[in-house]
Amino acid sequence: MSLNRVKEKKIPCYPWATPTEEQKCLFDTLRYEEQLKMVQEALREGLESGISDQSIDDIIDSKETEI
Repeated sequence: MSLNRVKEKKIPCYPWATPTEEQKCLFDTLRYEEQLKMVQEALREGLESGISDQSIDDIIDSKETEI
């Protein structure tokens, strides 16, 4: 695959771990620059949030009890 064909491909990426269909649709209507800004902000927040002392199972369990 040539470099030009790789540049043409767009991999779906959202600023949420598990976006709803509504979030996907709304996000997809934004200009590329706005999408990029939102994803960059989500990544920045994640990096600045630090390391959790909870395991992934603890996090999932706590989210399931919120529902």
